[in-house]
Amino acid sequence: MHYVYVLECENGKYYVGSTNNMMNRYNEHTSGGDRSATWTRKYLPICIVWVGLTNNSSFELAKTIEYMKIYGKENVRGAHYCQLILDSSVDDDLYDVCFQCGGNFQFGGKYHRAKGCNNCPDCGNLAALIVVHLVM
Repeated sequence: MHYVYVLECENGKYYVGSTNNMMNRYNEHTSGGDRSATWTRKYLPICIVWVGLTNNSSFELAKTIEYMKIYGKENVRGAHYCQLILDSSVDDDLYDVCFQCGGNFQFGGKYHRAKGCNNCPDCGNLAALIVVHLVM
């Protein structure tokens, strides 16, 4: 089990991360030192706004995309979207994210089953899928 968390940061920015030791990791972020994330060094954390305990390794990605949907991709970093400036591969298309396998892919009018995943729409478990739209 590990924690997935969301930090509200300066200038309306958010950071999504995961850790085994929540308070230690929060202190690393707020210190602004080498062990903090690049994003939280630039935009210092104000407070923890959400914490969840999970054994699902894909939940950090799903939470990051959820927050990008709400606050805009230019204001949120986390999971594999951790660069200060996102590259052009992060666009404004619709994505499906499977909580089980972590696969994300463009929505093409039909769901596609992620390799090795038993919790995708093809197998009938819609609870494992979050559909989001990234907006600027």
